[in-house]
Amino acid sequence: MSGDGEFVESGSFRVDRKRALSKLERYKLPDLELGFYFWIRAARAAGVKRFEASHSARTLDIRFDGKPFKGGELSDPYGGLFDGGDPRRKHLGLGLLWLLRAGAAAVSVSSGGLRLSVDSLERDRLERDPAGPKETVVSARWTGLLRSFQGSPWRLSAGTVAGRCPLPGMTIVVAGKEAKPDPFHRGEWVHEFKSGAVRGVMSPPNGSEPESWVTHSVLGVRADDSRYKPRTMPCFAFADSPALRLDASEFKVVKNEALDELHERVAREEKNLLEKMLRFVEHGNWVEEFRDGLMGACWLLLKNPKTDSRDPLLKRLWRAPLARDERGNPHSLLKALENPEAAFFSSERDRRKFRALAARRLP
Repeated sequence: MSGDGEFVESGSFRVDRKRALSKLERYKLPDLELGFYFWIRAARAAGVKRFEASHSARTLDIRFDGKPFKGGELSDPYGGLFDGGDPRRKHLGLGLLWLLRAGAAAVSVSSGGLRLSVDSLERDRLERDPAGPKETVVSARWTGLLRSFQGSPWRLSAGTVAGRCPLPGMTIVVAGKEAKPDPFHRGEWVHEFKSGAVRGVMSPPNGSEPESWVTHSVLGVRADDSRYKPRTMPCFAFADSPALRLDASEFKVVKNEALDELHERVAREEKNLLEKMLRFVEHGNWVEEFRDGLMGACWLLLKNPKTDSRDPLLKRLWRAPLARDERGNPHSLLKALENPEAAFFSSERDRRKFRALAARRLP
């Protein structure tokens, strides 16, 4: 076995090569800035704990730990684009295709004692590499300047990656700086949750949104978002689920049962967010810009203080200092019922909702 590596095989597809090349050439890919995230998804699918990336004007280097690629996966690097199976294999193929489409003159993937060298869609070579790195290492080289598909210089930063990966599930380091996602600027009004394979974080809306928003994330990378009808209180959420199906763009979620199930799981967490918010205001704290979230819960849940008192959460909501008197002092909705016309609310919607609530209360 030579130091340069023992040849294993070259240019082989498990699917018909001519048919595969034809499909790959027509495969639609996002701009360079988004294509980079195929490698983050491949890493997440491999159970990675640490992902590192660095680049210059003509190079891109990526390394990550986790489950290495096997010989059969590297000898058929684009097979995952056709078999619809392992997402790690799929994103290996997408990552390679993206690099070649971006004009890389040479790409290599070292993993599990093997080294795959790719010059083009038609030319690749797999060798044994026993002295290679313990991690998976991806290296790409350009003869010209590394540019986006539109021709502008490509820039990759920890801040950009943190924005695209709100729930990465691993440490990501870009150019020596850790990407630290913080979708809601952590505070008492943020609720994190995990339900099976679904992970998420939610916050009350900053504004009077009647519906809830969920930003979808798949394998740690943000896709798009959707609205759903809140059950307990309006919220904004980021949720990552491997069950979500992506369309051909790889960054839009298909509307199906998996998305409905994600909405249901997020909706079940609204009660936990509400309880956290109530504890916050009951201890004398207040965040004015998040008033609408708590008021939204009132209009969704409250009927009248007598019947609602049977539920401890609704009883607390009636007694929380959410309203204002004529002097601007905080007091509860229960207190406001004593003189509904004197109760002050910052929005016309809340005034209208409160009047309706007061009108239907039991004598």
